[in-house]
Amino acid sequence: MDVLATSGGVAFVRTPGEQFGGIGDYPYEPRYVKVDGLRMGHVVVEPDGWLTTPPPPS
Repeated sequence: MDVLATSGGVAFVRTPGEQFGGIGDYPYEPRYVKVDGLRMGHVVVEPDGWLTTPPPPS
């Protein structure tokens, strides 16, 4: 897997989208937001309005 970098020099690794294909019983569409040049996935569960995000890297 390639190590990429933001324009500010932050190194990151992106999991290819096809790795998430075929996950059974997961009806949510992928959604992304950019934070400091990094793409972060999130899930919006409706109609309750819950927003869940992965924990930050440690």
